[in-house]
Amino acid sequence: MDFDRIEERLASIYGGTPWIVVADAAAAATPNVDRLREWGVDRILVLAAVEGVGPQPDAVVRLTRSQGETIMAGFRAFARSLTTDCVSHAIADFDRSGEARILAPPFGAEAAFGDRRPYGQRRPEWLALEDKMVIDHHFEAAGVTTAPHAIVAVEDAPSAARALGSNHGTVWVADNSEGWHGGGEYVRWIRDSADEAAALEWFGRHARRVRVMPFLDGLPCSIHGYVTESGAAALRPVEMLIARRVDGSGFRYLGMATTWDPDPAQREVMRDAARHMGAFLDGLVRYRGPFSIDGVMTPDGFRPTELNPRMSAGFGIQAANVPDLRAGLLTRALVEGDIDVDPAELENVIVPAADRDRSLRVGIPFAETRSQDSVPIEITLEAIRRAEDEATHGTLDIGPALAGSYALLRPEQEHVPIGISAAPLAVSVARLAAETWDLALEDLEPARAASGRV
Repeated sequence: MDFDRIEERLASIYGGTPWIVVADAAAAATPNVDRLREWGVDRILVLAAVEGVGPQPDAVVRLTRSQGETIMAGFRAFARSLTTDCVSHAIADFDRSGEARILAPPFGAEAAFGDRRPYGQRRPEWLALEDKMVIDHHFEAAGVTTAPHAIVAVEDAPSAARALGSNHGTVWVADNSEGWHGGGEYVRWIRDSADEAAALEWFGRHARRVRVMPFLDGLPCSIHGYVTESGAAALRPVEMLIARRVDGSGFRYLGMATTWDPDPAQREVMRDAARHMGAFLDGLVRYRGPFSIDGVMTPDGFRPTELNPRMSAGFGIQAANVPDLRAGLLTRALVEGDIDVDPAELENVIVPAADRDRSLRVGIPFAETRSQDSVPIEITLEAIRRAEDEATHGTLDIGPALAGSYALLRPEQEHVPIGISAAPLAVSVARLAAETWDLALEDLEPARAASGRV
């Protein structure tokens, strides 16, 4: 891949004009701000809800201080805050001439700037693909094997669950009545009548329809693809670190890892699914950029549970191993039609790098607010714990977030175990954060390797 050509083209696109960089946390804007500075941009405004965890951007920063009780509520509060007079005045003061362009997050907030359209934003028909009520039809049309499922009105979910339930119950997920959603917030695991009653009450307030599936006993994982004008690339599998609440009420999303290796044959099944889905999305809506298929590795193989037609963290941790790619800024330019890349070349640089340099990214939101702090950590095969001597393997950091605070693991990747599930390590990180900063945490257990058939 000709990285010099990519760098030159991106510098010509992004350089020479002021930018407004929008991010839920200011720290998340720092990498893009640093890159824009390298390309000669001298005027940058960052709009964010809170400081976040990590180094702050070298830019004018305006914080809306919007928060919500959950991550999704926090995202929505931030989107609303961007329409306030305070933000309008901040933009006007920064850019009286109206020449500044906008970099927005890969989800949400795209339509919050009036006549200013963020550069590289998703098209409405792409966003619509994120609705969990339509994805199974698309998977089937693309030739991707799915688990049994039913789309029903909330009140009809119990009868659908009785028809579809496995030995472990069913999983219900909401429609997009309240907008797109992620992180497991609108998902419930139904194991008995008490779970069912609680779910009916909750979904009755937040959705009109639900998708009902059997609980898939196995390891949550995802596969990522990338669609260009020339075709679709397929990356490597990523483990989704989704812990199970011991009380059976649902799940908690803790992050992702590329340390796990599935069976080689299943790895190729997953990559083929990404290629088929990428070609389908191209033909359906001329989709461009990264997407992920999330699902579960079951005894019967990989079964998808959702489609994320956008930049996601699982793609990001793989592309980060190829820093010269400038993946986020490249993707925005690709969406705009200002650059193209060869999918085979993309695979040839990202996949070997992701296989060689494994990544573990654990991040846990907590309801309580905490200021920035950091503790050293030690990594073993079984757990991540606070380091008691000078030989540390990274840090566990915390800082303010959209919904309270956010604890983020920053491991030295060479100390992370390879080839096995990272789920137990992720649960140990959540427990360490709760103990260190006196945070409330429900009792969690890691997802287990599949046992028996679905």
